Amino acid sequence: MIYSSNPTNKSKKRKSKNPVSQLATDSFEAFRPFINIFDPGAKDWEGSPVHTITKEDWRLFRRYKDGERGLTYADGGEFKVGRDVVCNIYGPRHVHRHIQGSETTYYTSGRNGLGLLYLDIDAHQPWQTDEYRAKAILQELFPFGYFRASRRGQNGYLKIRYDTINQFNIMAARLEQSLQRHFLSQGILCDFETKGTISDEKSGSLAKMPFGGATYPCYMKDETDYWNEGQLEKFKACPVVNVRRVEQVAQGLVIDEDKAEAFTQHKKELDEKAHPEREIVAFILEAMGGRKHAVMEMLIEPFLSTFQSRHQRLPTTEEAVAWLKESGRYKGAEERPVETPVEKPVVATSQPKPSVRPCSVRLKTELPPQDSGCAFRRNLDDLPPFVRAFYSQHRRFPTNDEALEWLKDNGRYSGEWEDGFNRRARRVGQILRFIEQGFDPEMLGSGGKPSVSLGLGRFSWWVEQKFGYQMTAKIISRSEIMTTGKDGLFDALTVKAPTTTVLIPAKFVETFLAVAEFCLSTDPLANKAVPTNRVKKIWVMVKDGSPWNQKYFQVVRNRLHRMGVISIFDREHHIGKAWRWSTGENFPEESLGQQQRKLRARCQLPPGDPISLVEFLDDIDRKNNNMHNTLYYDESQISAICLPDEQVRPPP
Repeated sequence: MIYSSNPTNKSKKRKSKNPVSQLATDSFEAFRPFINIFDPGAKDWEGSPVHTITKEDWRLFRRYKDGERGLTYADGGEFKVGRDVVCNIYGPRHVHRHIQGSETTYYTSGRNGLGLLYLDIDAHQPWQTDEYRAKAILQELFPFGYFRASRRGQNGYLKIRYDTINQFNIMAARLEQSLQRHFLSQGILCDFETKGTISDEKSGSLAKMPFGGATYPCYMKDETDYWNEGQLEKFKACPVVNVRRVEQVAQGLVIDEDKAEAFTQHKKELDEKAHPEREIVAFILEAMGGRKHAVMEMLIEPFLSTFQSRHQRLPTTEEAVAWLKESGRYKGAEERPVETPVEKPVVATSQPKPSVRPCSVRLKTELPPQDSGCAFRRNLDDLPPFVRAFYSQHRRFPTNDEALEWLKDNGRYSGEWEDGFNRRARRVGQILRFIEQGFDPEMLGSGGKPSVSLGLGRFSWWVEQKFGYQMTAKIISRSEIMTTGKDGLFDALTVKAPTTTVLIPAKFVETFLAVAEFCLSTDPLANKAVPTNRVKKIWVMVKDGSPWNQKYFQVVRNRLHRMGVISIFDREHHIGKAWRWSTGENFPEESLGQQQRKLRARCQLPPGDPISLVEFLDDIDRKNNNMHNTLYYDESQISAICLPDEQVRPPP
């Protein structure tokens, strides 16, 4: 047998099911000169940014390149080159996932003379309401920077050319200190940090890439909320400046130290008023033996929230000690005097009631077999049904202790219960807080109907085929008409109203289709009405769905009505009366194959009456005999089929 080295059709590379978008490729090429692709970052399961390729990974990688095999980490875990190093090197696929909202990526600046300094304006507290004022100060100081909004603040990016790594890192530290004092002297409530430094002997600080925005709540967005081609062009247009220019800006800042100190004290007072529970939390931590905050605060917060919701105030130290003793976590000495901190009630109420005792958790819930090897995934699947059943029985949200007791009683853990208990308690507390954010008791049914579970993916093929990554629409700017007058912005020649271009993510359209299918087909109302309030409640039940946006909803609804996907046949709206919809003839199917079969069935001609072969041949002969030539017609026949000449009146 003769073998050929020429590639055949079978040896060709298989086409990827999830191709990288052109926007992701162009964005990566624009950022690549300024970042270190071998030292990126991502969020861990706790939500904190971490380096995806650690220094220990690189040490093992060098040993692997030298020929060693069977390498393991210090804790005994197996080292795999592809999983631990190669797949984590930053590339267009990471950018693509960040744009789609499935991953948040981070970077450190490059080591070849070009860096990307990250200016982070943090507005994490409710009283930090001047982020746009802080952004205006930075834009005035750095007109050559690129700025855009984030979930809780504003971000800036500076393209910088440097000589040495130490010079870049020292400049970033000095700029952070100078701008922090400058913000305080200017009365800025927001915090400030610089990130994106260069990894050397010490790992550089991770900075967030600006590719996100699709999953931000609509009330936190502005005109720069979504990464697109326009944002990429703005970033490319920003010039590269020398590091000495940024140093001169930092040195030229005017700082009033007296105002800065006074405003620092003012921010501290605002923070204490916003978090009155910190004193009692510190006392409970001390009574628990001085354990780490990161571990034990997860157990305290559910107790405080439950107690506060019942009594409308914070617990006293005696009530906190009673709760600790009941739960078996009190580590303090009995003879030690207990100092009662100043009580800060939220709302004036009557005398305090006894502390909340964890109830006996005996709930019947259908539990599927545990197939996943990830403890976080198992708890995330088990706890939502438990929370719903617990609230239906006790009419309150469960505490962390009650959730842990339920997991233990039902055997929803691996290994010994005492092994890794602190990690398990922390994990369960985080999941409970996440569930509580979107938990609505009014949406709990009476038990007669199955629970609603909606997800994405069924109509992704149709949305991508029709709109790509986003839907573009133009809407009339009624607010501009109202503020400028009826003739202010109208074009005198075309008589057109002012319009605004809206870019709607494809994920929002897919969420709309999932909710529309449920309201129109799965569980429609008897009068076929689709109230907006019902849509909003079902919207938050779509797993991994897009956040609600009223303007986007109206645009998508009208567009799909014109496309025949939905049919709005009654637009009369008043109190107690909503619009009535139905599914249109072009409503998409679950897959492309089903859609094609539906179209073929619609276009298929109806079957005719059966005839014999003799009748079929006679019909053909009859048609052939009817063929004619116009030369055989006489003038009488021609005049019979011609229209009579119209009598035209001659001119006067």
